[in-house]
Amino acid sequence: STDEPFLEVMAMADLLISFSSTAIEEALQNDIPVLLYGCGGRYLHVHTDNVLPSAHCKPAAVYAVRKAGDLAPALRQIQEMLDRGLDRSHFELYRFAPNQCVPIGSLWADSPKS
Repeated sequence: STDEPFLEVMAMADLLISFSSTAIEEALQNDIPVLLYGCGGRYLHVHTDNVLPSAHCKPAAVYAVRKAGDLAPALRQIQEMLDRGLDRSHFELYRFAPNQCVPIGSLWADSPKS
């Protein structure tokens, strides 16, 4: 969607399909699985295994498809996986620990302290 606010669209999403975008980070922080699609294998935004038509994929927070012909079978496999439910632990690899997060306002010396 290009007409709706990003956060509203993301809140309705079951899966984000992207190549490289900060939307990937937003999805992973909000327990929304990601399918990295395209580019013939030259680049992956985050490391993950490819979903291949000849093999069943494992539950994961991030999937990858490199070829257009593999997209439809991969989407079917991922949908089956999501229908069974995805454990939140799959997303932990892609999240910062709370002690690693710094409020953006604290990055400037003259910002008010809270």
